[in-house]
Amino acid sequence: MQKEIKHFIGLTEFQEIKTKYKELVKLYHPDLNANNGEVMKEINSEYDFIVANLARLKSENVNTNIEDRFKDLILELLKLDLELEICGSWIWISGDTKPHKEKLKELKCFWAPKKKRWYFRPDNKKTYSKGKFTMQEIRAKYGSSTIKGQARKQIKA
Repeated sequence: MQKEIKHFIGLTEFQEIKTKYKELVKLYHPDLNANNGEVMKEINSEYDFIVANLARLKSENVNTNIEDRFKDLILELLKLDLELEICGSWIWISGDTKPHKEKLKELKCFWAPKKKRWYFRPDNKKTYSKGKFTMQEIRAKYGSSTIKGQARKQIKA
């Protein structure tokens, strides 16, 4: 379904859209001018449409970016000759990581002290469990696959 957007052109972030909506409400609210009723209905309709479809539209663009970022990161990590384990959308990194600490930080990886390994997670996959789950529980819940052998040899070639 196509909808003509007049008031929110070029806005892609929810916070921008919300801010613009508040500005428009201050300008066109019917309490300020009775003639603004139709304009306000139009603004509300556009806002509702954009908010309802923003997640779908963004996820189409974000998924390809995440997949590319994920592949690039795995290639970089394999160059460091570390053990990689993919559990869901997270990458767990173990092995002799100490010499690569700064590089891992640069790649936006984080240290998990309870698990004694590094991890990378996409920005949209934050967790608030504070390390309550063991690696066995994580593997059981999300599945696990390790990257080694042929993939590692192909990277070094």
